[in-house]
Amino acid sequence: MESADDWQRFGDPWSRRRDTHEMLVRFADMTVRAVAYDMPVIGYNTSNIGTLRLWQSEAVSDFDFKLLTIRST
Repeated sequence: MESADDWQRFGDPWSRRRDTHEMLVRFADMTVRAVAYDMPVIGYNTSNIGTLRLWQSEAVSDFDFKLLTIRST
């Protein structure tokens, strides 16, 4: 079973959010927004720099907590 890795938990000064590269990912019962983050990967003993693209999922719309309110009658 896969589980999410909280790769942004401590902050990261090197990765850059790329809002222009966001995608909508549709599942059977929901849609989420995937936002790209680019992180430079520097090679050893070379002047080459690669880019590692990571994705963060976000809600497409705000969650309405009022829908979950249980009222006593």
